[in-house]
Amino acid sequence: MGTRIKTVIKHSGRLLCRMTDLFLPPLCAVCGKELLGFEKDLCLHCRAGIPFTYFWKTQNNPAETVFWGKVSIEKVYCLFFYVNKYKKLVHAVKYGSRLPLGFRLGRMLGYKIKEDPFFVPPDAIVPVPLHPRKKRKRGFNQSEIIARGIADITGGRVETRCLKRKRFTPTQTLKDRNSRWKNVEKAFSVSSAKKRKAELTGRHILLVDDVLTTGATLEACCAVLMKEYGCTVSIATLAFVE
Repeated sequence: MGTRIKTVIKHSGRLLCRMTDLFLPPLCAVCGKELLGFEKDLCLHCRAGIPFTYFWKTQNNPAETVFWGKVSIEKVYCLFFYVNKYKKLVHAVKYGSRLPLGFRLGRMLGYKIKEDPFFVPPDAIVPVPLHPRKKRKRGFNQSEIIARGIADITGGRVETRCLKRKRFTPTQTLKDRNSRWKNVEKAFSVSSAKKRKAELTGRHILLVDDVLTTGATLEACCAVLMKEYGCTVSIATLAFVE
């Protein structure tokens, strides 16, 4: 791939933000209020009220305990609690196609991750993949948009080809943890390409998703990544469900 094409891809998130800002009404993603010229995505009131988790400052935080006894995770970062009106931030990205919002929230999470005194830069940032059928229907993978925002701040390349969802699974919404695990069991695989395996074996991967609920999907992804690549894995999500 030529240098010029790589540069375009690297800055696609920022370009998309600027283009969308020109054509869409600037409304707060939380309260719907029209934004002032200096505000981005959220009005000052809603931005000030974001229920941050501060997990990036805490060892053995509640998100990390979700995976205890299941898979060994280096660190789990979640930007905010999935509560009240702030649920709209995830919905706006995932179902409202507000991709610039997803990119900028990813950047915000990236800044928070770098506040961790034990932060280890990832060698690769891997978004949880959608099944090709679902991605075609939606038109994008929200986890990839978030991942590109994070990478813009923390560094590390976004790797979208190493992890694949090989089985179409129904939505996880309203399922309990046991049902969620059965739903995603054996749903993921990794690339067998020699070059990709050589690049990721023994490396530190940051796995990215939109919301951490029971952790079943992320656990399934981690298990196959660790088994095939012998890598260490940290996790980053926008929201955390208590």
